[in-house]
Amino acid sequence: MKFTKSTIALAAAAFILPLSVQAAVPLLDRASFTLALAIPDSSTEVSFDSNAGDVPIDFEKDLGLSTDNVVASLGATWRPWDNHQFSLTYYRNDGENTKSLADPIEWDGVLYDGTVKLKTSMDSYDVSYIWWAKNEDTWALGPRFGLSYLAFESSLDLLIDADGEPVTDSAFKRKGNTDVPAPTIGVAWRWLPAENWRIRADAGYITATVGDFDGSAMIVSGGVEWFPWENWGFSLNATRQSIDVNTDQIDFDGDLDLTQSNYNLGITYRF
Repeated sequence: MKFTKSTIALAAAAFILPLSVQAAVPLLDRASFTLALAIPDSSTEVSFDSNAGDVPIDFEKDLGLSTDNVVASLGATWRPWDNHQFSLTYYRNDGENTKSLADPIEWDGVLYDGTVKLKTSMDSYDVSYIWWAKNEDTWALGPRFGLSYLAFESSLDLLIDADGEPVTDSAFKRKGNTDVPAPTIGVAWRWLPAENWRIRADAGYITATVGDFDGSAMIVSGGVEWFPWENWGFSLNATRQSIDVNTDQIDFDGDLDLTQSNYNLGITYRF
């Protein structure tokens, strides 16, 4: 077969045309929205101060709370100016378990011995601001100021006592609610290793006293994004967050030690 210049040109156009829809994604978006499915792997220790002197209770180890719920998260970013970016991420994680205790436990000054039911819920809001102090064509670096706000609720009910009798006494129905603002200061980095691919990393830490709270917070996250289309893409991210706070709120007087790792797969619309 004879290849003319016209034939070669048509063949090249047929090869390049499908790729042309895969426009090179920019390093930073003007704005974006992300819907992701996350599998949290958490460890939660809670203790309530009381005259009896409570010891921490590990919700996962002591009370069998599941840590592998699949939850949906919503995220958005906005960059109104070239080097200034804001972001917000929200998700809710609920847990529930009924367990027969091997040994008695004390919580909020009450001794539990028998079969208990634990319920928890946590609304998590993560807000951040990044100043891209160094904003190049293929990479950007800058300080990150974040605030994780957790609305945590838990309840523990004694259903059946150690003698096998149903329990109706309200004294064995205890609740603990607290709102935890956990600020962090750190750094953010973005990299464009290849066309349509982006890599991101964020880290922050602080030890501080804020109002009724005295504790520390740490967050580390990283991930990769792929944009086969100009406005739509996919992401795979991992986040580890650790918060240890002492508080003396009315509904929660004690210590909350929460560590969780989230692995999520998301779809992003950017513009």
